[in-house]
Amino acid sequence: MSTTESCAIEAPDVDGDLALRVFDSLDTIHSGVLSPALLAGGIRAAAATCRLSLHGDIDGVVGQVFFQRWHIDATQFADVVTSLPNLRTSVFDPPKTPRSDIDGNDNTTNGRNPSRLHAMWMSFQAYPSSIKVWWGLYAVLNVAVFLWKFDVYHQRKPAFNLSGYSVCIARGAAQTSRTPSVQIQVSGDWTRRLYDVVHPHLYVHIDGPIPAPAVEVRQYSVALLFGAGIGITPYISVLQQCLVDAKQHDLSSRRHSTPHMGQQVYVHWQTNKQTMFKTHQHILEQVGALPNLDVQLYLTGNFAKTAPDATDVLRVLQKMTSTCVDSNSVDPISGLANLPLPTKLGRPKYHGILTAVANAHRHAEIGVFFCGPAAIKTTIRDTLHQVTTECHKAGNNVTLKYHPEVF
Repeated sequence: MSTTESCAIEAPDVDGDLALRVFDSLDTIHSGVLSPALLAGGIRAAAATCRLSLHGDIDGVVGQVFFQRWHIDATQFADVVTSLPNLRTSVFDPPKTPRSDIDGNDNTTNGRNPSRLHAMWMSFQAYPSSIKVWWGLYAVLNVAVFLWKFDVYHQRKPAFNLSGYSVCIARGAAQTSRTPSVQIQVSGDWTRRLYDVVHPHLYVHIDGPIPAPAVEVRQYSVALLFGAGIGITPYISVLQQCLVDAKQHDLSSRRHSTPHMGQQVYVHWQTNKQTMFKTHQHILEQVGALPNLDVQLYLTGNFAKTAPDATDVLRVLQKMTSTCVDSNSVDPISGLANLPLPTKLGRPKYHGILTAVANAHRHAEIGVFFCGPAAIKTTIRDTLHQVTTECHKAGNNVTLKYHPEVF
């Protein structure tokens, strides 16, 4: 989707105050000016602090910001950064109440109420003796099973995972390619060993198919897909189908010359492993130019907490990179080309994303899909209910239907 046709217009992540903070952190000698070499060196040092690898021509990006000047001061730097066009950044979430205000108004933790542990013990004492015996047996059984599993783990580590192993196969791949792809996240000895034993002409037995929520993506005119880590796997088949639809639409347009309004798909993929972006490079770089498809990548991690100054420097780098997004540019964080939106640092702002999509498609039925850990599933579900209530109060009778999948 082009920048002028984007449905979900969101507030900028980088403002003048952040640009000034970045300038002060890079001006280590307090000279009041930055040179291209100093800015480029500061960006690379910030990436090293966050333990991230940078891709693309960083010096070229910095050169475009300086416009052949030898140096710029803080005001010029802030003006240049804030004047750069915003392709589409995260919706600004409502500001949270400062912790000091919360602590100052909280009268429930001043020692006047009993502790939670004491309340639980008093509640337990009220149960009959028979119930207490059953609970005691249940606790003993769980401890025994845990100790047995711990002993088995030392003898044969793969057996420690008694629930088996999850292998995801992109369902739609068989419809668009003769070679189905399998995505397996390495999370133990068994999955690491699996890569070594795979060889050409290997006989594979597939038990299924087992229906997944992603099968229903095509039923909605507007679909919002959230993938966390390996949870992007079910949606890769959706992206492959979008490519097939785009090719068929091109052929149809040449024959009939009629406009076509297809399905609008928003994809948000977050991962804490920078190298994982490359696993689906061939698909992500192709879908970037599709008119009815928006893909936003997120790199999460602890660097935002452990190195906030370095993270701000990289956010400014992403803002500067937005002016260089063309067919030959490479996103410095993901290393992918042809991405209309720079990769963001940090987790998605679910409230802002859901609100923007709901306001862009008023009174529509929107399918919201998620695949990933259970904790994020709960967060999106609660946020979805909140956004739905807010939209209905504002006169927007949008319907958000949630289809989660937990691995």
